[in-house]
Amino acid sequence: MAFNLDSSSNYLILTSSTAFNFVPKNLADDFFYNVFNKFRLPYRVENGMFIVECSLLMPSIYFLLGDYWVEVSGKDMLIDISPDNDRSLCVCTFLPSQDEIWVLG
Repeated sequence: MAFNLDSSSNYLILTSSTAFNFVPKNLADDFFYNVFNKFRLPYRVENGMFIVECSLLMPSIYFLLGDYWVEVSGKDMLIDISPDNDRSLCVCTFLPSQDEIWVLG
């Protein structure tokens, strides 16, 4: 289902079919700067994914959808990708999109 948040915003798709969230292409640079650089969080980018240590304390992100605030908790923004599932390496669940659409999974 797509929502036009207001007349000047991007569209939004809410889905349960993906564990990842996609940031519209035109907002991605500012979004990731504010998440990682503003909070001085160490990361590296591989294949368009933001790779971090699983012990990293990510900030929560809030979205205003109509009259409702929706929180994506910092602890819910990391997925373990370490070979031994030992939480030594994680990927951030937010990725830059190829489109101008928010996808929140």
